[in-house]
Amino acid sequence: DPAISTSFELTDASSATFRIDEELRGSPVTVVGTSRIVLGLIEIDPDELSNSQIGEILINARDCETDSGLRNRAIRGPILDTDTFEFISFVPSTIEGLEGPAAVGDELTFTVSGELTIRDVTQPVTFDVIAVLTSGSTIEGTATTVVERGPFDLVIPSVPSVANVAEEVPLSLDFVAESA
Repeated sequence: DPAISTSFELTDASSATFRIDEELRGSPVTVVGTSRIVLGLIEIDPDELSNSQIGEILINARDCETDSGLRNRAIRGPILDTDTFEFISFVPSTIEGLEGPAAVGDELTFTVSGELTIRDVTQPVTFDVIAVLTSGSTIEGTATTVVERGPFDLVIPSVPSVANVAEEVPLSLDFVAESA
């Protein structure tokens, strides 16, 4: 068995994505927004995964891109106020379902609960995670959750062409972490 590193850092191959359904000029549309600047550290105990820890995850909200410059300006401006709040943060508090020793090639399925802060509003969130130790020095995977806009005070500006914006917003973090 190749040795497994204990400390991993998210790489440039990581990204955070939101999806939200709306009506644009009367037609249903799924808006996809992606930030490619995601920072974070993961500590793994390969002999007993339950001892592993995940540090604060930071997503650069200013880097969020959709298919529309107008929408990008609305997201960075009135919706997320990225001039004031550059980062969306997730501070993990508990990891459930991660136990036993780790081996390269293992697919790990677990949940991570913690506090998600968007702008100046913090709410508890749980991510479902699927991760694979693709080598002794690389972890790849996806973490997904669904948040409600209301509790985060995420108000969509009133625009004549946009209607029926969904309350539920699926979030996903596609990550690649390499030994730090």
